[in-house]
Amino acid sequence: MRYIKSLYIKGFKKFDEITVHFNEHMNILVGENEAGKSTILEAIKIVLNQMYKNADKSILKDLFNKTQMDIFNGNPSLETLPKIEIELDLELDPTEKNTEYFFGENSRNAKAIFGIKFECSFNEDIDTKMTQSSEVMFQYI
Repeated sequence: MRYIKSLYIKGFKKFDEITVHFNEHMNILVGENEAGKSTILEAIKIVLNQMYKNADKSILKDLFNKTQMDIFNGNPSLETLPKIEIELDLELDPTEKNTEYFFGENSRNAKAIFGIKFECSFNEDIDTKMTQSSEVMFQYI
């Protein structure tokens, strides 16, 4: 049986942090308007398609959690930059072709499981000049 076991979202749109567990046979999302049903479906689409990885980064500001954006706007620094994490835990048959590509991909879980992750965050591997330029830029925001 192949199915999505759970979805973890952190810093995406209305969700500061949430884990949604799924049934292996059927799942129905029910809730009031603006409860996050469409956001859950969009998160699944993003992680499966790795959307926004090569997109214009200016559209990302609408995807970040409002609370994270408020914290950054109140104290702009590299440490307060918003971050999006979306992880799917998958139930896969390890004997099927290509399932090894999904083994151990989720960093949040201590045990190795099948999954896939999308992360949108500041690249910490930048050089010192870029870091210094960014800190100067934040002082003028």
